[in-house]
Amino acid sequence: MAKSKVGTGRPSGEVELNMVPMVDVAFLMILFFILTGQIVSATFSAMQIPEPKHSIAKKIDGKPDAPNRLIINVVCKVNPADKTAPPELTLQAKEYSISGNPYPAGDITPLVREIKMRKAAATKDGFKDFFVEIRSDRRVAFSEVRPVMQAAGEAGVSKTYITALEP
Repeated sequence: MAKSKVGTGRPSGEVELNMVPMVDVAFLMILFFILTGQIVSATFSAMQIPEPKHSIAKKIDGKPDAPNRLIINVVCKVNPADKTAPPELTLQAKEYSISGNPYPAGDITPLVREIKMRKAAATKDGFKDFFVEIRSDRRVAFSEVRPVMQAAGEAGVSKTYITALEP
């Protein structure tokens, strides 16, 4: 019987990988990303983004607010539209405004009462969710917005949104 020797021979040589195609693909990808990045940045630099001049809150049945949304504006001591005020100026709240009705800044008791009343009306109308939107200038310190958030929490509102006005 003949015996066969499998795998006992010497290695025929080292295995080499041809790296040229991989390097070519890598350079092509770099070139592609550089070119598309320049095109995208040129497109976005020419884009004109409109500035909001007025409230864009939708009216439902002639009412300024949705029945399940309450908008509370933080009214500043300095007019936010004043272009002479330095942008680094931190504004303080003068009052809080709900549908044009002013509430004194710092005292959250009337705010809690109003929020509870509006939430009860929304629940009575069949809305499951009720949320508060706080609108403010971006320069207003958070310590001026915190009492409104605290009032919403004490009134049992679980959803609160903060909207900041950019100059």
